[in-house]
Amino acid sequence: MTRRHSKRARNYIAKITDDKQRQAKTSSHETVERCVVMGIVTASRVAMACKFEIVALSDDEAYLSATLERALDEVEQLELQLSPFIFDSHLSDINRHAYHYPVKVEPQLFWLLKRAVRIGVETGGAFDITVGALTLSEKQGRACNNTSTVLHGSRAEGEQNALVGLKWLQLDDDTMTVKFLREGIAIDLCGIAKGYAVDVVASRLQEAGVDCFFVHGGKSSMYAFNKLPNADVWRIGVTNPIKPSERLAVIELCSGVGVGVSEWCINSAKGKMIHIVDPRSPNRNGSLGNAEGSKVLRAYAICKSATDADALSTAFLLLGVNGVKRHCELHKGRGAVLLVREGNEVKVLSFGLKGLAKIYHLLPQTKDDIPDMAGGDTSL
Repeated sequence: MTRRHSKRARNYIAKITDDKQRQAKTSSHETVERCVVMGIVTASRVAMACKFEIVALSDDEAYLSATLERALDEVEQLELQLSPFIFDSHLSDINRHAYHYPVKVEPQLFWLLKRAVRIGVETGGAFDITVGALTLSEKQGRACNNTSTVLHGSRAEGEQNALVGLKWLQLDDDTMTVKFLREGIAIDLCGIAKGYAVDVVASRLQEAGVDCFFVHGGKSSMYAFNKLPNADVWRIGVTNPIKPSERLAVIELCSGVGVGVSEWCINSAKGKMIHIVDPRSPNRNGSLGNAEGSKVLRAYAICKSATDADALSTAFLLLGVNGVKRHCELHKGRGAVLLVREGNEVKVLSFGLKGLAKIYHLLPQTKDDIPDMAGGDTSL
């Protein structure tokens, strides 16, 4: 594979991912795009209310194309299992019946639930899958996104507050069952499901012998594997949340690294954020300049698992700068990049990136002003 191939891969990735807000409008069970250009194969499909996309390199384009299609098929199967909005999904079954009796869970889903609980404990409850009692009614009829704690308005009051907490969730390792200890509990996996799906896709591609690829789900969960030809690396362009045309930094990813991205929804005209509920204290709603966590406009979590990174990025929004710094110091192998608003400026802070990624700070400039770079480049 030549440097020309690498440049084609980079240009294609930049073209399809530069605008984080752009979403495919096709049906959720349709391959919306597949492109084969000189050993570079891309395939994408809408699932989990976002666009999943794989960019991979191989000398056997026919084999690679078929492999990517099979991997995307698996994402659709995961959606049927994990979506709280599909009536007969496994998760919906748990939410309907787990208070009345223990619900038997498929091994991989049981692992995911245990992983989510562990991250909830490690973040002091800033990530909590039992927040479903507060969030799922708000999400009915609209896309399941990566910010599982976002509320439009202040509904986190009274009885609903008591329905959030991992103490109400019982996971039995021996029987692999889930039991709710309080009526009204609901699990919401929207803050971790896409990262898990990205990890599953990455595993399938590696098992199939694909040795260079980049996969993302809705550009909020990502995984990069191996370097591009001529030692080029996969890169993420970090844009200004308030002025999206400005790129503030570039993150170079090491091989085998997952990235999760979460951000507050900002009304740029008024400079305000929509209300956010903190699972640790549902009455505490955030706005710009309030609690420390609310100053973090966007959080990138970087580690060896897209599953973990997805969940951690949600928690990092609420932990605030000092909380994220302490977390990365305590949990080696977890890094963070935070976009923090201070007055009229947006600063880029990073913690714990050694062995995971490198970050290069740029003077504020438009994307078009950035010189051509050697590796794959996706801007968020």
